[in-house]
Amino acid sequence: MNLPPSSESCEDTVLVNFLRTYAGTPPPPHPQLDRVIVQAALQQQQQAKRWWRTLTLLSTGAIATVTTAWLLKPPPQVAQDYSPDSVEAFISHNWQVMFHESDLSTGSDLTVID
Repeated sequence: MNLPPSSESCEDTVLVNFLRTYAGTPPPPHPQLDRVIVQAALQQQQQAKRWWRTLTLLSTGAIATVTTAWLLKPPPQVAQDYSPDSVEAFISHNWQVMFHESDLSTGSDLTVID
């Protein structure tokens, strides 16, 4: 397959001469080709920045959510320290106090308009 160097260079010369003779003229370039290429590159860069910004925000939010849930999770002893009866008594007492105080405060603030 390997030909002597002289025959390869001869073939190359023949090919180059053929292309010079029969090659057509290339079409003219777009008048603002440089600007179009730069704008496309800038748009691609901005899309990449947007993608990384979105990915960063989502991952930061996920980490913050998991951390907050982990930190604010009450220890299991809190629920075991109080009996259901004491919780019911606490709610009942606060309910009565809340409505008793609201009846006193709303009675003096209301005025009847005829």
